[in-house]
Amino acid sequence: MSRTVPQECFANLVSGVLRSVLCEAEIDRVAGEDNMQRTAWELGMRALPIALAGDPTAHATAIELLGQAIERAPHDPIPPSLAAWCHGLRAGHHCTTHPKYEREMALQLASRASGLGADDPLSEAMLSAVYMLAHDLAAADVHARRALATDGGSSWGWGRLA
Repeated sequence: MSRTVPQECFANLVSGVLRSVLCEAEIDRVAGEDNMQRTAWELGMRALPIALAGDPTAHATAIELLGQAIERAPHDPIPPSLAAWCHGLRAGHHCTTHPKYEREMALQLASRASGLGADDPLSEAMLSAVYMLAHDLAAADVHARRALATDGGSSWGWGRLA
């Protein structure tokens, strides 16, 4: 008996792959540009691989880039979500001499991004991670489910629910 994939599921998978490919292309495109000439989106794409590198000292650079992006696009949920995640990682993994400050910054930025309500899968997955690091599992679950509602193929969303 053959089983067909519902069109909506297939469309979600295709859009997830396209989103990932486009994100990688954007990261590559902005890698060599001057920060002063970059848009908020470009600053966020430049900060993303730095934030994902897992190097706590590099998170300061990502936070700086994301701060510029927040100033240029205050209604975009991605920069504060990523910045919150960087602060949360620094606090949660003891990569700072000021973990209380880092945790407070993470929660402030997460609250700001949550209030923007854009339902962006990347932003929602990062918010889920921030709330997991802060031990607020109920909020983490809400954001992971929002990420998956927007992009059913979000590996970060699924990872947060695991």
